[in-house]
Amino acid sequence: MRPALALPVLILCLLCLALALGWHKNSPAPGKADASTQGMVSARGADVPVGTLAGDVSNPVQIQQNLLEGALDVSNRYSFTVSIEANPSTTEEGTLTCSGLVIAPRLVLTAGHCVCGWHKTEISGNRDEALIDRSACASSATITAMIYQPRKPGGAPRAIHDRHRGEVRPHPELRIVRDAPGQLTTVHANLALILLEEPVQELAPPPKLADSEARLDESLITVGYGSDESGPKLHGQRRFNTSRVVTIPGDHERILLSPPKQLLYQNDSGGPCLRESPEGDVLVGISNRGLGNESSCLSTYFHRDWLRKELLEAAQPR
Repeated sequence: MRPALALPVLILCLLCLALALGWHKNSPAPGKADASTQGMVSARGADVPVGTLAGDVSNPVQIQQNLLEGALDVSNRYSFTVSIEANPSTTEEGTLTCSGLVIAPRLVLTAGHCVCGWHKTEISGNRDEALIDRSACASSATITAMIYQPRKPGGAPRAIHDRHRGEVRPHPELRIVRDAPGQLTTVHANLALILLEEPVQELAPPPKLADSEARLDESLITVGYGSDESGPKLHGQRRFNTSRVVTIPGDHERILLSPPKQLLYQNDSGGPCLRESPEGDVLVGISNRGLGNESSCLSTYFHRDWLRKELLEAAQPR
């Protein structure tokens, strides 16, 4: 190379090397993004917009892990499903903790045994039987609506809670009987409503009532809050799971489901049993899985006239 060209070539090489080093230093590592890019990804990746719920909103809480079957509802698809606490005056169990669902802004549907307690009474001459009916129900209950917040990369799910209080309205025909060994002999109209003092807002739209009963072998989605049988109650996890209808007894009031593969839920009674349809989720029943040892739902189609009447009354101006 001629001496006259050597110096310009050397300078050009040094400039190229400096540019390459500068680009490498400022570029994000593989699989990572800078702050502005991460912000855009998080905004686009959120499943649903999460705003501030109405009412008394608690601080975000950390959600623990447990061994329950089913998936966490982190997309808030089933956020109309709420947890319920009630204190019937005569119950043997103390505070009852269950699930329920908001079917109108001020109306929550749940299982009757979630707000009414067992009491001993002489039934058909048998003093050892126990009964749940309207005579031993809580006068009010507290519901907790929950919205999962968008999860940060690598972080655990977090949620905010919104609590409301309401008047308990059990089904007028509520009647559950168990014999001395503890076996259920009667389960009828195991439903109750909670008329809230203030409406719940910013939840997913409630499912519509089914216009047909459950069918054998169809898949139903159950949603609820609950702990497993191996340890203490774990609060704040809303899970959904798919089961298959295996039996519909002759009275068509109960729906028996395939048993869960893992431990039974203890506090998801009162949560919805849903049918998926092109028009959206449809309410087929209310979970009774915490009542006995069966995985079952109580048919809301069977009690559709009572539900429609209550929905009309709840829609009237206060």
